[in-house]
Amino acid sequence: TGERQPGLVFQLNLTDDLRPRLAEIDAFAEANGLRVDVNVRLANANPAVAIGPNQTAMEGVPFDLVAVATDPGVADTLDYRWDLDYDGNNFDEDIAGPLVSHTFLNGPATYTVALRVRDDDYPYPTLGGGEIGEALATRQITVDNAPPLANPGGPYLGVAHHPVTLPGSATDVPGDTLTYAWDLEFDGLAFTPDLTGPTIKHTWTAAGVYSIALRVTDRDGGVGLATTTVTI
Repeated sequence: TGERQPGLVFQLNLTDDLRPRLAEIDAFAEANGLRVDVNVRLANANPAVAIGPNQTAMEGVPFDLVAVATDPGVADTLDYRWDLDYDGNNFDEDIAGPLVSHTFLNGPATYTVALRVRDDDYPYPTLGGGEIGEALATRQITVDNAPPLANPGGPYLGVAHHPVTLPGSATDVPGDTLTYAWDLEFDGLAFTPDLTGPTIKHTWTAAGVYSIALRVTDRDGGVGLATTTVTI
């Protein structure tokens, strides 16, 4: 064929798969006797983000969140931000980094956790092609209630016809409201509440070794039970 004449100028973004487009352009030019000038523009591409499947956490226990992100721009620096209670619209930055740890303090509950990753081209101007440089991924974290840990103290020693003080206690996540009940003749099976409150006094009238139990209940229905003895 004769010499190709100037005709068309094509611009391609490197975020496209160039091979089929170049083959199409070359075939068009060959068929029409045109010379083709191809300008390749280095356009930005969004990072790709993964944060794993939905998971279950226990309230009051540190929970690890791990992000994996890649970017076509191998020299790009990536910025990781987490929203630990994402509402689906507004992203609130709670913590930063690809590997973070967080303690959820209220269960049972379900939280939507969102990860936002931006490359160092953000905000990339997309009018001429390319992508802004941001990716968002979400997952559900179901937080289970943690039962309180009851501590009845003891073992105790006492004298018949004299009151014995039993100072009970319990540990739970901060903010939980706890109720205390005591079974002063616990049979190891059925709990029968005799007195309430963290610290009680009781007078035994006969000598013996008594098995007692402290049951502590949190506001979400979590129950902790522990036993000790009183020797009279």
